Amino acid sequence: MDVSEIIIPREFIEKWYEEKYSKYQGKESYYGEVDPEIKDLIKRLLKNGKTSVLDLGCGDGRYLIEFAKAGFNAVGIDLSRAAKSRIEKRIESEGIRNLVDVINADIVDYHFENRSYDCVLCSEVLQQLPRNCVEEVIRKMKRATKNGGYNFIRLPSDIKRILPDGTFFWYEGEAKYSRDEAVNLLRKLYDDWKIEYVHETFFDEKWSIPEVLKPILGGYDIYTRREVAIKCLALRISD
Repeated sequence: MDVSEIIIPREFIEKWYEEKYSKYQGKESYYGEVDPEIKDLIKRLLKNGKTSVLDLGCGDGRYLIEFAKAGFNAVGIDLSRAAKSRIEKRIESEGIRNLVDVINADIVDYHFENRSYDCVLCSEVLQQLPRNCVEEVIRKMKRATKNGGYNFIRLPSDIKRILPDGTFFWYEGEAKYSRDEAVNLLRKLYDDWKIEYVHETFFDEKWSIPEVLKPILGGYDIYTRREVAIKCLALRISD
């Protein structure tokens, strides 16, 4: 390949997610174990008598199902129909269908009822949106949160996707925040809430390239992904 950068059209990203969720046959989430921050958040919410959660871009239900198993009324929104199908099968087998509602929708366009949830979270999703949409979704998250409720955001920054020949690739329209930009954005948008923490974790991992993207990415099977994941937990104080 004789180019140093490739932009993946958005329609291929949507096809990738459909392929990923429809082909995966594991009993647990495609994404593996639930993060320690989410387990701690569940404990914090239970301790304070919180019972409802909204997960934006819930994928195949890694967090959604964990909340429901802890007794929460859990609502998830995701654009992927294959993801919704996987969640429905999993909640049936877990016996928690009455606690989970999954909505096929775009989180940018979907209307959230004001002050309806004790916790609204969005993990590893906002980085895929244009910057103006990122800010709008976060504002909607805040409006949907009850007094005394929480927002949890995991926002990847400084993302680098590198093919074996050194070519970088990006997704059309993604925000492409630097680490400092991501931190400053979250601190600015939550300056009227109590920020419990802003943590960061560096990742340098090998990822498989899905079949739908291989023709665009030179036929390679593996790429390197590096990022600084910014994790923010904020509390809505009574107005």
